[in-house]
Amino acid sequence: SWSPDLMGPALEALDAWRAAPGIVIDVRANGGGDELAARSVAARFASEPAVYSKNQYREGEGFGPVMERKIEPAPAEQRCKGRVVVLMGPACMSTCESFLLMMRHGAKAPLVGGRSRGSSGNPKPCDLGNGVTAVLPSWRDLLPDGTVLEGVGVEPDEAVSPAGGGDAVLEA
Repeated sequence: SWSPDLMGPALEALDAWRAAPGIVIDVRANGGGDELAARSVAARFASEPAVYSKNQYREGEGFGPVMERKIEPAPAEQRCKGRVVVLMGPACMSTCESFLLMMRHGAKAPLVGGRSRGSSGNPKPCDLGNGVTAVLPSWRDLLPDGTVLEGVGVEPDEAVSPAGGGDAVLEA
């Protein structure tokens, strides 16, 4: 789970690069993690509060009310000043997709690469009572416009196919 101690090296690196004219964040191999940790990084780039996602938790046989998830900017003295771009692809899922949306809506960062996986169910263990525990989705993750993320993913702002001998996504 999220801990400021675990995020220390990443946040220290951002502090060191705060005045850089630009930063490229490559999350193409990121399969997810902890949303609070992702938010602590994205807040360093966010320029304004923004709804980056919505969700509905499972309640009984259906789903509860739609809830908004928001990114808040870090204090001005902690924010990175230069341009930022995020490289993404089909291995991006779960919390990484939330990070992509935080960066798009809060930091206004362009997303470059391929569509994300579309797989974020906030899995929770469920004891079936017979010695078996299943891990099941606990929510329905939604894009800010209310459409379901599952099976759809996050579309990049600039789609780039990783073909050929170089790194076309990084070059773009």
